[in-house]
Amino acid sequence: EHSASVWTTYQVSNAFAVGYGITYQAEYTFTRASATSDLYFTPSYTVHRAMATYAFNDKLALQLNINNVTDEEYFERVRNNAGNGWATPGQARVAVLSLSYRL
Repeated sequence: EHSASVWTTYQVSNAFAVGYGITYQAEYTFTRASATSDLYFTPSYTVHRAMATYAFNDKLALQLNINNVTDEEYFERVRNNAGNGWATPGQARVAVLSLSYRL
């Protein structure tokens, strides 16, 4: 029923920028064996993301992205079919370092 997501960046200098994002998802119904059975709920979760980038010049830049900074355990793509519900575990902490060159 409740969710929110925000992302922001800050240009520290001409060459250096940082970013931060947060996503919140409230608990929601997971599954039930029948229409009269008790409901199961996934727990609510909050996922943090961070980014830092450095531009060496107009053509060459280095960027680090970190998803799920706190390594939160959570479920996404939840399906609540009666007697046959399922969910996919969310992504664990991941860091990606990239170097980009523009022609």
